[in-house]
This record gives sequence, structure tokens and C-alpha cells, in this order.
Amino acid sequence: MRRLTALTLIVAACGGGTVVTSSSVPTLPTSTTTTPVTTTSAVTTTTTVLEFPYDFSVHPDAPVIVPGEWDSNFTAVPWVIVEDGVWNLFYSGASGRGSSLGMATSTDGVTWEKSPGNPLFTPPAPGLGWFFIFETDLQWEMLYVNGFGPPYQTMFRATAPEMAGPWEDQGIHFRAPGDDWNELMVPTGVTKVGDTYLLTYAAYANFDAVPTIGIMRSSDGVTWEALPGPVYAATDATWNEKGVVPMNIIETTHGLELFYLGFDEQPRVGYQASEIPFGRLVSSDGGSTWAADNEGAPIGSTGERGWPGMSVVYDGERYWLFLGDDLGSAGISLVTGSIP
Repeated sequence: MRRLTALTLIVAACGGGTVVTSSSVPTLPTSTTTTPVTTTSAVTTTTTVLEFPYDFSVHPDAPVIVPGEWDSNFTAVPWVIVEDGVWNLFYSGASGRGSSLGMATSTDGVTWEKSPGNPLFTPPAPGLGWFFIFETDLQWEMLYVNGFGPPYQTMFRATAPEMAGPWEDQGIHFRAPGDDWNELMVPTGVTKVGDTYLLTYAAYANFDAVPTIGIMRSSDGVTWEALPGPVYAATDATWNEKGVVPMNIIETTHGLELFYLGFDEQPRVGYQASEIPFGRLVSSDGGSTWAADNEGAPIGSTGERGWPGMSVVYDGERYWLFLGDDLGSAGISLVTGSIP
């Protein structure tokens, strides 16, 4: 099967908070490869967490979306929005070089129908990489990185009057915060909690470092401020010693929850031979501090060759984790689980 271009996911030291806007762009070194938050504190501390175990497993109907005509090469990087009982799944797909935005809808999260208008949006080459979509008071926003390369310096923006488009590219939106621990990044999701938007990202000190978890926040979804340090980092001599990569924050009756992938070898999309374990962080103070569930051990896994890109939905009883099946070349898979 054809697979996505390899992405090398590159411990980070704490730095000062950085306001990141399209008009305030930190200068970064040139690469040779192509619920409201009440404080800026990002110190990991102990909060009340739920008792393990969970019952996460790959859904028997997976993959729930498979490659088709315009997306015959891969369907990956799922992003799911549930609105008025309708599940809307966006993804990056391609039949050749480059990649575009696709969309599918469902009433149950398992059986999906692709939009007849696909692809909805095609950015400039090399195409749509990691992305997510969210709504503001004015319009729908999409933040994305261009292509599937190493960690990124630049994030782009597109806007639309409706979720399904039409999408209009707005060009460069902002660059990575540029402190000594987050010079580079891979963005993974935006969640609105109360009046505050929380953006999660894998943060990198440089191309050779292992990723930590960073969070940015915004009051309008346009101007972003980075918390002053990682909210969670890899732990030496454990299952995640080579890096942690976050998913999107979800808000539940337990507070805020953040699932994350953990790696015991340098994480490279396209090269891992087996499943990737994931853990869970919990915040009971609106995202200022986070604690690892299950004493920091994994609570589930992606299934064999499952990644790239993950989107988490909580329906009040079960967690739904959408991800690439065989890295996206076989479609989009689904892992579900609940709290016993």
C-alpha cells in the first residue's frame, strides 16, 4: 500500500509566555527540510483522577472510512465535530501528489457517507497536512500545516461561512512560539472551554529533540498566547521516554481530559511496526494543571500501524478516538472505550 511521506517527530525546557499572531511572528532558524483558563501556570501537579482500567479496543467495523476515487492514496488526519446529532468528519486525502480536505457525515459515528462536494478545499502545494476546524462568533476557522514534513515553523489559516465551506485560504497565520522549548510544533486540536479556545500541540526545542505537550489559548480563535512551558513531558526510562504527542482536549463531567500518544523510540510516521500506546491527562482547574491517569501508564493503544492524526469525541458515556488505519492508507479507524 502507498503510505504517507515519513514525518520525523522530533524534552523541552520552560520558557516565557508568547503571544502568537499573524502580525507578531517570531524569527525562527531556517530549516533545511522541507471553562476558561484562569492562570498561565503550566506546572504538572496532582489532581483527582479516575480509577483505571478502561476498556479501549479497535471498533469491529473499522476502518469506518476507506479511500475512494479522489482520495485513493490515503484518508488520514481525521477531525470530528458533532453538531445537532450529526457527526461531521473532516480528513486529509489524496490520489497522487498533494492532499486536500474531505468531509463525511454520520448519525451514529460508525456508518459514514462522504460529501458529494469533496474535496472541499485544496491548499497550495504540498497540500493539507495536520489540521483542525472550529467555530468562532464570526465564521468557521481551519488552522493547518502545509504537507507532511518534519515539525513545523508555520501554521496557515482558511475560513468559511459554513462548516462545509466554501473555504478560502488566508495564507500564513502564525509561526511556532519560538521559545527555547517550542521553536517548532505539530498542532493537534482546538477546543472551546467557556469563553476560551485551547489549542494543543506537540512542542519541539529543535528538529532533534523529543516532543513535549504545549497549550496555547485565545479569546477569539485568532490571537493566541502560549502557556510558558510544557504541560506534560516524556518520562525517562518509561514507555514514553522518546516523546509525548497530544490529541485534542475534551470537556467531560470529570473536568478537562487530554489523551496523548507515548513513544519509546523516535516516533516516525510510516516506520512504526506495531501499535502505539496512549495515556490520559486530567485537569480539574480549567487546564492550568494536569495529572496523568493510571499512575502515568498507558490506558490503551491505537492498534497495529494506527496513527497519523487522532480526533477524540466524548458522548457522555464512551470515548471515540478516530485515527488513520495503516497510517491512513487503509482509511480511518476507530477506537472506543469507557470508564467502568
